[in-house]
Amino acid sequence: MSTAIVNSFNIFVDSGRCITSQSTGDDIHLPLSETPIHCADNQFLILTLQDFNMVKNFTNVNKNNSIFRVDNVAVHLDHKNYKNIHDVADEFSAKLATACGATVTVDSVNPDSHTNTHGNSDNVINFQLTFANAQIIGQDEKIIQFRIEDGDIYELLGGNKILPGDITTPSIDYIIDTTDNTRVNIQCYYPAQRFTEEHVYLRTDLPSTNLETMSYSAKYDDDNNSVHINNSRILGKVPITDNVCQFHTSTGNEYSVHLKQKNFTMMNLKLTDSHGRYIPAIEKGSGNLQPTKKGNFNFKCTIKCEIVQNMGGHNNHLQTEHPQKTVSARFGTEPLPYFDYGGVRKNR
Repeated sequence: MSTAIVNSFNIFVDSGRCITSQSTGDDIHLPLSETPIHCADNQFLILTLQDFNMVKNFTNVNKNNSIFRVDNVAVHLDHKNYKNIHDVADEFSAKLATACGATVTVDSVNPDSHTNTHGNSDNVINFQLTFANAQIIGQDEKIIQFRIEDGDIYELLGGNKILPGDITTPSIDYIIDTTDNTRVNIQCYYPAQRFTEEHVYLRTDLPSTNLETMSYSAKYDDDNNSVHINNSRILGKVPITDNVCQFHTSTGNEYSVHLKQKNFTMMNLKLTDSHGRYIPAIEKGSGNLQPTKKGNFNFKCTIKCEIVQNMGGHNNHLQTEHPQKTVSARFGTEPLPYFDYGGVRKNR
């Protein structure tokens, strides 16, 4: 079925100023009661993200990927941007040593401090803990877990993710040294990362024909026994760099949603990570932090709205010219022709 665009216009959005009391910088409600958007029968609406700009006012390590557990006790990494994998490993080893006891020290942290972004390491974290007292094999081993309910720290540190309800399976190795019982070897399994999100996701509350796997809305959950493709509310995803989150269309239609409804007077736009969780904003100090507005954590974007006509059904009509007569009228059996004086031959 062919289609034709009958109307097209842009919606320019700024979530930093002049927003409703229910809105925040990363979750904005746009009232359109004075400028409602609607289409007629046999038409539909398409929203397309044209550009997006936001300063990166959040840390790579935050509450969505910073919690691990030692014998079921939550331990938090500091929320900040880490320069390299060694800094991540150093932070993890220090927090684990503190969780294990005041007299525990850390040695031989890998990747070491000479690791850089260009390589010279496999980025798998390992180190040693030294205790003041000997550890008993088979009794003093601690269970270190990276639980999915705590976020994505299993990706950050390189261990196995633990599904809900499991409190006994370790995510990494905690091995007491057989030659020196005061030492414990900590070994992660997979390459560590400085961050766990590559994109910011712009979502809308308008139902559309887009689809997604369940993980894009799973938040702090995971279920290996229930795998489905669901309708998606994602309008677009924006790459994260060190300083900004920015997207500019190159084709005009990378991220589009075909709406199921023919009109709307309210639209919600919100920012999340890849699993549908809000991105934690940075707020410090003891003054008026305006927690409902999230300070300078906001974005600007341009959304193109198109009204598209289906050229089928009762709108279908012949687009080609009528066939020209090749036989003189006096020899034909068709109705007698008549002429308008504009020179176009027609039949009665």
